[in-house]
Amino acid sequence: MQSKLDAAKNRGSAARAAISELKSELGATQRRVRSKVEGEVKAMKATNELTLAVDQSCKDLEAIKMEVDEQWRERMKMKQVLRVRRQSLCSLQLKLRAVRIETEEFATSTEDAAAVIAMSTEAEYGTVELTVEEYEELTRRAQEETALCRWRVPVSVEQKLAAEASQNIAVAKLKKVYPGKKGAREDMVEEEEAGPGGGGWYSSSSVGGWIVIPKARARAIAAESNCRRLARPPPTRRSLSQGSNARKRMVKRRSKPTILAKLSCFIQGIKNWFR
Repeated sequence: MQSKLDAAKNRGSAARAAISELKSELGATQRRVRSKVEGEVKAMKATNELTLAVDQSCKDLEAIKMEVDEQWRERMKMKQVLRVRRQSLCSLQLKLRAVRIETEEFATSTEDAAAVIAMSTEAEYGTVELTVEEYEELTRRAQEETALCRWRVPVSVEQKLAAEASQNIAVAKLKKVYPGKKGAREDMVEEEEAGPGGGGWYSSSSVGGWIVIPKARARAIAAESNCRRLARPPPTRRSLSQGSNARKRMVKRRSKPTILAKLSCFIQGIKNWFR
């Protein structure tokens, strides 16, 4: 019995030693688990912080992209506006060139006619005597100058139409850029097309500024000059001398139209044009 009791005590002491070891191992295991849990919590917090930082970076990047896109769109709009303004400048330069050509031609015609009128007013006689050759030369020269002036008028009109077409293209492109807005350039184009009273006008540059000539007045002046030209009788020729040299002379009386009278009428029409 004693031996059994001693054996039981030994087994009990061994069991208590094993239990203490197991308790110590359990405590160590719990501490390791607790440290791992704390590490996981810290790692999760760090992961959440990194996720928030990445989200904020993505938002900042999207904002930067939107700003860059907006700047690019503004730049394209500015390029379109610049292109439209360049085309408008080219059209205005073409108009100015056409107006300058017309002004120079009118000034040249005015100077020539004024010189001829001055020469005619300085004459002492009431009639002007011209040879047939001189009369034909003056007539041919007047016809050539008239044909040249008539040729220059459609050329200037074509240049003006080309400038207006370029201006209309530029306005159409501007409308495409700003579909919902009506710019100041379009208002200016509409005012220019409408003109005073809706009839339009021609513009001519001069030293003092712009000279505005209504179309209706220009048509009336042209019609009046054509009527006067058709109403005049043709000039008569009179032979003044019949000599051995057989030179024929032309006598044009003041009661009938002459080349000088036609030139003076042409000058008067030009003056009425520029009034």
